[in-house]
Amino acid sequence: MRNPALSRGRIAYAAPGRLRVEYELPAGELLLLPGDGTLVTRKPGRAPVLRKLERLDERTQRSLLLLLSLFEGRLPPGFADARVAAQRVGDDRVVLKLSRAGDAAEGGDGESIETTLTWPALDVSIVSVQVANGVAIKYEFSRLERNANLPVDTFAPPASP
Repeated sequence: MRNPALSRGRIAYAAPGRLRVEYELPAGELLLLPGDGTLVTRKPGRAPVLRKLERLDERTQRSLLLLLSLFEGRLPPGFADARVAAQRVGDDRVVLKLSRAGDAAEGGDGESIETTLTWPALDVSIVSVQVANGVAIKYEFSRLERNANLPVDTFAPPASP
């Protein structure tokens, strides 16, 4: 298993379906869902690229839907019959694990989502996603703000450099 690439940045979410991931590492990268059926991405030193969501490949669409579902507090596509396990870890954490019906040991696809919450506040601190093809994604949240006042242009596509 290879070492995962490390990314760091700031995530802003606003209902319904608006998401901005601004990366510090790799510096200058951007992923933006402005809520209008498009995806905007930007690599450092390049012009932003705007694409219609329905024209994206299935894997990209699935990844974006998974990420949005985590912020919207709903089960991601394909997890309707998920098994749910909860475990208290120490005095300050609760870990919830959603596994798609039929895990790898039972001939399933092995996809799971594990969410670590602080106790007793129940703030999300870590989300780990295991995808069927062996890809693992881990989100760590060092600081959460709810109902934050975001600048008006937070979800506006950026201008070209």
